[in-house]
Amino acid sequence: MDSDESFEFERKFLVKDTGVVDCIPGDLLVQGYLLVADNYAVRVRLVVDPDSDVDRLLRERDPRTCLLERSLRYSRAFFTVKSPPLNGVRYEAEIDVDVDVAVNICSRSIACVVKTRYPIIHKDDLWVIDVFHGKNRPLMIAECERDQPVIKLDIPTFCGEEVTDRPEFTNEMLAIHPYSTWKNQ
Repeated sequence: MDSDESFEFERKFLVKDTGVVDCIPGDLLVQGYLLVADNYAVRVRLVVDPDSDVDRLLRERDPRTCLLERSLRYSRAFFTVKSPPLNGVRYEAEIDVDVDVAVNICSRSIACVVKTRYPIIHKDDLWVIDVFHGKNRPLMIAECERDQPVIKLDIPTFCGEEVTDRPEFTNEMLAIHPYSTWKNQ
């Protein structure tokens, strides 16, 4: 069991060019949240095997309804604890967990997020673009994460408004209060 704990240094932006992920392979992720309180989060993340039948998962209003079905297979699973973010800095501890255990924990979570994550290299940075599904569609967020403060960042043209310090754009808040329920308010 691998353990990785550190501080994340990240900056997040809304994506204004939705075509930026065209022709890039991504990973479909299911994240079940066990605790979301005072900007702390405890979650389990499942990486969906690319050979799985994912169409049903993407159509479901609540992805937990199809987590235990044999049509979905998962290649990896992680258990993660996160502290509240402050100015783009957040503590995170993550460990690999058994996939079957993670599926059962995720199926009992208080809320889920389903997203496809695409990696993009821009200049010297790895960016990840999260394309959210279900009630968080059509939200797309670009994130640059480093192991030190993210300063002197060359922001790609596909990025729009910065949302680093807006808690409503954290994955755990999107699980509890989906984008579609508040985006037009």
